[in-house]
Amino acid sequence: MNGLGYEAAKTFAKYNPSRLILAVRNTKAGDKAAQEIVEANGGKGTVPEVWELDLGRLQSVKDFADRVNRELERLDIFVSNAGIATEKFTKTVDGFESTSQVNNIANSLLSVLLIPILRKTAHLPPLPTSPNFKPHLCIVASEVHHWINGVLPGMKEGRKDILQCFQEEELFNGSNRYPESKGQYKVLWQCFRSMLIPSDMAAVNVMNAFVLADLIGPDVIVNSINPGFCHSGLMRESVGIKGLIAALMKLIIARSTEVGSRNLVWAGTQDMPTGSYIHDCAVSEPSDFVISPQGRQIGAEIWDEQKKIWQDKVGVDVDAIVQVSA
Repeated sequence: MNGLGYEAAKTFAKYNPSRLILAVRNTKAGDKAAQEIVEANGGKGTVPEVWELDLGRLQSVKDFADRVNRELERLDIFVSNAGIATEKFTKTVDGFESTSQVNNIANSLLSVLLIPILRKTAHLPPLPTSPNFKPHLCIVASEVHHWINGVLPGMKEGRKDILQCFQEEELFNGSNRYPESKGQYKVLWQCFRSMLIPSDMAAVNVMNAFVLADLIGPDVIVNSINPGFCHSGLMRESVGIKGLIAALMKLIIARSTEVGSRNLVWAGTQDMPTGSYIHDCAVSEPSDFVISPQGRQIGAEIWDEQKKIWQDKVGVDVDAIVQVSA
């Protein structure tokens, strides 16, 4: 196992937290990663635990969150890092397009289900070493959310069900799934985009972070993170000439996974206004679109679509969770 989450976990382990949990789809690979983290830190620091979590199944998300709320006394830092990028239209067992579910629907469902323990932690006695520390909910997004030019799937057609548009195959391959490219740059751009979280998915992650920050309130710091263009497994579907060009581009311009992971660690440990967007280990301004009145309105509408999905698929009532844990 490698990637941003793995590198961030190595650093968090050095801080010697009372518990460090790796949420993974493949527990065998997770066990190997945990052992590698221990070895990389010279046997010092916290030994990670490995818990199963499959964002491709909403029931798995609910089961994982139930376990967190049941077994943990507190949750000081949660980094929601999982994400996929694919050029193939596939659906999950829940019936949603895979990148939409993993990057947005399941990701945000998990954040909602962790609101109770995050709020509980905020009102526990402060940590002796960090008396002013607030719980952090960190959502990995991407700088490519700047590239959508204010257009998400369905917007050109005047549709209001934007999240539903993400599930439609005819829109998956449309120009509004990724920023437009043309001419001799098309092949190069397709290679580059295969290494990145889709721009519209990244925008929804930033929008969801705004909604979560408003829902949870000031006692918990919610942020979204741009780790930058890093070496990772996101390009694994690139083959042939596209795979070769992608590999060369990564060799020339990509930062190391460890450097990218510093943004995750910084976002999870520093004080900042809730709702912040993190870029290069600093609070930065997200795209004009996501902070515009139109972007805020669309973000609220997408959130409402997600709420209905969570209620229908796994019986999660967001309003009740927020109200009860307040």
